[in-house]
Amino acid sequence: STITTRPVFVNGQSSDFTNQTQTGPGVPKSLTYGSTEVTNGVALVAPGSSQIQVSKAGVYEVSSIIQLGTLSSGQNTIAYLSVNGTAVNPSAQRTNVFQSSVSVAPTNQLCLDYILTLAANDIVEVVFASSDAGMTATALTAGPAPDTASVRTIIRSITT
Repeated sequence: STITTRPVFVNGQSSDFTNQTQTGPGVPKSLTYGSTEVTNGVALVAPGSSQIQVSKAGVYEVSSIIQLGTLSSGQNTIAYLSVNGTAVNPSAQRTNVFQSSVSVAPTNQLCLDYILTLAANDIVEVVFASSDAGMTATALTAGPAPDTASVRTIIRSITT
């Protein structure tokens, strides 16, 4: 007789709804997560942590969407992945957020999608930095139509 098995997927998804600001212009900020929606072998090291740990060695797709906002120029803003505290090259993406009004902060989404080979217990972080001191990973709250749903600061998923 033949036994057919299907692969076991390791995956996880976390997100956050709070504004997160770097400590100074150009100072990298590891983004933290306030909630975990899915955890199956990929989990936050601790609640509210920036560190995501994988339980098994393998090839993983890491996807993140960061909502950025500023009331100033928003020049030279990058985001990248870090594994065990070391930046992963060439995982960085760059964007500029241009102000169109003095009272409304413009926003822009920066997307990271990268394939990584990870060892068991490796730590992955999503980091952003900007030459603009006012650049923030920004959550948008729900309001009247058409903005009837809140927008997360960051959402991250990791899948084998």
